[in-house]
Amino acid sequence: MLNHLAATLDNLDPSIVDGLAAEHRILMLDNRGVGASSGTSPRDIASMARNAVAFIRAMGFQQVDLLGFSKGRFIAQQIVLDHPTLVRLLILIGSMIEAALTFQDPKVYLFFPRTSNGRRAVHGLIARLKERALAHDKPIALASFAKQLTAIKRWGRQAPQDLSVINQPIVIAYGDDDLMVPTPTHTISPAASLARNWRSMKTPATAAFSSTTALSCPQRLSSYVSCQARLLFPPT
Repeated sequence: MLNHLAATLDNLDPSIVDGLAAEHRILMLDNRGVGASSGTSPRDIASMARNAVAFIRAMGFQQVDLLGFSKGRFIAQQIVLDHPTLVRLLILIGSMIEAALTFQDPKVYLFFPRTSNGRRAVHGLIARLKERALAHDKPIALASFAKQLTAIKRWGRQAPQDLSVINQPIVIAYGDDDLMVPTPTHTISPAASLARNWRSMKTPATAAFSSTTALSCPQRLSSYVSCQARLLFPPT
């Protein structure tokens, strides 16, 4: 699992992790210089991808399913391009983010729509994140956060990558938009557009999209991802 901008392990929704862990072995990491991980945060996505691959190799895995959320989807894409045999399935998750200057918990404005259902969902997330009583991760340092922003800016300005070489199936779970790390705005859902672009390159892609964010319904999200993984790779 490759997390979003400024996130540490403590920012992963337990409902999503537990839902996926019911059928899959879950490997989560803080990239170099983030949370409890030592070292210095890199200033580019390619280096973050190399660090993640080194971690996966060190754990002894020969092939993995990669789940990338927001910034993490850039890292996942780089990994599958650099190490295609390492990745069996690519899972891309996006969100809707609305920035605001507020004294409330930032999650009230991050990842959730400004609706009554969205407010209930975010308060549910905040409560779930407090369930972990032991071994809390360290918050991200401001220097690491700044380097992540630099990495995202560089990623957005680089020449387009040749995604036609990707042959792995892709599962896409998006809400309306991701304004912190934007998806292109289209007249149709960004998820549908993204899936259409993958399909145009003859890459198997499935998409889930709605009028809310991908994280507003964590149980549905984890069920959708697990269901698609079973369909693509039936248990033997």
